[in-house]
Amino acid sequence: MFYLLMSLAWGNSDQVLNSINIEKYKKERTWLKKETIPDIVLCTKNVKKIKLVKQAKKVWAQKGEKLGKIKFGSKDDCKYYYIRDAIVVSDPNRNINLRKEYACTVNLVNKKKIKASHIELSREIDLHIITHELGHALGYDHNQIRNDLMNKEY
Repeated sequence: MFYLLMSLAWGNSDQVLNSINIEKYKKERTWLKKETIPDIVLCTKNVKKIKLVKQAKKVWAQKGEKLGKIKFGSKDDCKYYYIRDAIVVSDPNRNINLRKEYACTVNLVNKKKIKASHIELSREIDLHIITHELGHALGYDHNQIRNDLMNKEY
C-alpha cells in the first residue's frame, strides 16, 4: 500500500523536481577531483531501473548538477563494488536490507571527498527513490526540510 501511494505521489519528474530545494542544501561531500563528472555505470538489466536512472539524471541536471554518461558495465566492471570516479547502479548486492529499505547508497570517501559511489536498488523503486539516492552519490545528506526529496522521512 505504501509503495502504491508513493508511486502515485511521485509519478512524474516535475513533482520530483519541485521537491528539490537545492538552494537550501549543504553539500557534505564533494568528488575527489573538482573536475570529476561521475559517469553512471549500470550493473542491472532491469528496464524499469534503467529508465528511472535516465529520468533522475535529467532531474538533477535541471537543478544544475552534472553527471556524466550513462553506460552499461561490463562483467568485469560489475564484479567490483566500486569503480573510481563513477556511480555504480546495481540490483541488491550486499548493503541493502530488503526488509527495511528500497535502496542504499554507499560512497567510498576519504576526508569528505568521494572517490566512488554505489547505489543498490530493490525492485520496489520509483523516480523519487532513485533521484534521492543519486543525491547521496552527489554528496548530499538527509535534511530536515519539510516535503523535500532529501528528507529521510519524506
